[in-house]
Amino acid sequence: MSCYTDYTEGQIHQLATALEAEGFTSADLDEIKKNLPRIREFLRGTHELRLMRHIIDCDADPYCPTGWEVVEHRKCGRIELEWNQDRIRLYLSKDQEGGSHVSGHKLRKELADQPILNANVLDYLLAHSELIPKEWEEEIIFFWGTIYRFSDSDGDSDDNLFVRHLRRIGGGWVWDYSCLADDFGDNLPAAVLSH
Repeated sequence: MSCYTDYTEGQIHQLATALEAEGFTSADLDEIKKNLPRIREFLRGTHELRLMRHIIDCDADPYCPTGWEVVEHRKCGRIELEWNQDRIRLYLSKDQEGGSHVSGHKLRKELADQPILNANVLDYLLAHSELIPKEWEEEIIFFWGTIYRFSDSDGDSDDNLFVRHLRRIGGGWVWDYSCLADDFGDNLPAAVLSH
C-alpha cells in the first residue's frame, strides 16, 4: 500500500459491504480492478459516465435453428433499450390469470392485437443478459412475434407450430420452445413492447 493513502480499514469494509449489497460478483471486481484508472478519472470529473444504448433490429430475419422454419415473423422496427428503461412488459391473458390455462392457439389469436416482441429480442437479451430484469427470474417469457415449425414435420398442421421462450435455469438464461397445442398458465407471460 502507498504511504499516500488515507483510507481506513473501516472504509474498505464499508466499500465491500456496499459492493455486496449492490450484487457485485467477483468477476465484476476483476473488471473494476482492470478499469481503476478510468474510474478515478470519472470521479475526478475528467471523464463522463454514459448509459449504453442497445438497439435491436426486430425487422431482421430471426435466428432459425437447423431443421426449423419460420412460419410467421412479426416485424416491429428497431427497439432501443437503455439500462434504466423499462421498454418491455409482461402480458398475461385474462384466461391465464389465477392459476387458469389457455391453449396456445387461442392465446396466439388474442395476442394479434398486442405489440408482441419477436425472437430477435429474445436472442439479444440472451447475448446481453445484464438487461434482463431480476423480476423475470421466476417466469418463462414467450416471444410470440416469431412462430416456428420443424421443417421435416408432416403437412402444414397448426399442431406443429411452436414459439420460443426465455427462462432462467440454475445460474444462467437459456431459450427453449413450447408447442402451440400446449396450455399456457399464469407463469408463462408474453413479452410486449411498452409505449
